[in-house]
Amino acid sequence: MAKLRGEGSVKRLGARYGRKVRARLAQVEIERKKKSKCPYCAYAKVKRIASGIYVCNKCKSKFTGQAYSVAKEKARLETSRTQKQMYADMEEAKSQEEEEPEEEDEQQ
Repeated sequence: MAKLRGEGSVKRLGARYGRKVRARLAQVEIERKKKSKCPYCAYAKVKRIASGIYVCNKCKSKFTGQAYSVAKEKARLETSRTQKQMYADMEEAKSQEEEEPEEEDEQQ
């Protein structure tokens, strides 16, 4: 069997399950076990008690997050930010269109 390097905790699986599955599992385990900050007191004392449920050992607050991390999904935040910008641009364009006909009437 080939020597397993840099696989971390998934070395225990050996040659089973395939490379991609082991790589995904490794990323999930790294994300789940890393230290996370509490969104209320900003201390890195958050512990995962169930899938998506976390508790801060300092301020004793219980809150939800993603299944394997405390942080909310970045893609969702980026999408909402992009949508807000798009709507703001549309509103700005409408207001400019409304101002232009008034200027044309004054010139005639």
